[in-house]
Amino acid sequence: MQINYQMKIAICDDDPRDRHNMLSLVLEYLDMHNYHVRVDEFHTGESFLETDLTGYDLVILDIFMGELNGIQTAKQIIVEHPGMQIIFCSSSNAYAEESYDVAALRYLTKPVEKEKLFRTLDRYFHVKTSLRTLTYKQDRLEEHVFLSEVLWIEADGHRCIIHTRKGDRTTRTTLSQLAEQLEGADFVRPIRYALVSLSAVAAIPTDVLVLSDGSSIPISRQLRPEMKKAYTDYKMRTMLQRGGVH
Repeated sequence: MQINYQMKIAICDDDPRDRHNMLSLVLEYLDMHNYHVRVDEFHTGESFLETDLTGYDLVILDIFMGELNGIQTAKQIIVEHPGMQIIFCSSSNAYAEESYDVAALRYLTKPVEKEKLFRTLDRYFHVKTSLRTLTYKQDRLEEHVFLSEVLWIEADGHRCIIHTRKGDRTTRTTLSQLAEQLEGADFVRPIRYALVSLSAVAAIPTDVLVLSDGSSIPISRQLRPEMKKAYTDYKMRTMLQRGGVH
């Protein structure tokens, strides 16, 4: 399933070399997780603030930039766009304490270590996914459920059954329509009629996904290696997240 996570990331740094290095790392991370995210570059805080910030969920800010430094830029961002997350990058720890004033996600020192950046992005995407909801129609009404509550979704004739931790929900919304909303989340499609949350998978013994509620979802023969790799990668990422960011 192609992932098309509808969001934008900004990289703001007045040093072209540092900006290029950060772009390369971010693109490597997105490619590794198959996240389709737009990444834009800005050379000053002013140029970033002057653009349309709609859709920007995360900005990676250099501290030492022109007239408007990273801290000043961040303070304006949180006033106008309080939901935007901020990662600071600097060659010095001088402003680390001030970064707490804007609730920065992380303060990284240059040269940025790939492992630290990737762990920070892991934490960011984990939070974004856990707050996302799935929208479906039920009796002509639009209903919502947190993705974190969804175990798996089953196509059953002309309807879909959304199996959640709090019970089943039936909808006429098609599996394809639901799959579009799940792009960028930790869901897999092991067989034509099912979408499964990796957080609900307890084990992959042979040719099935065994879920935490006892359900067993068959895996198409040609997808078995892909499913095992997706599950292993997911477990590794969640283990690193639980261990914290250092």
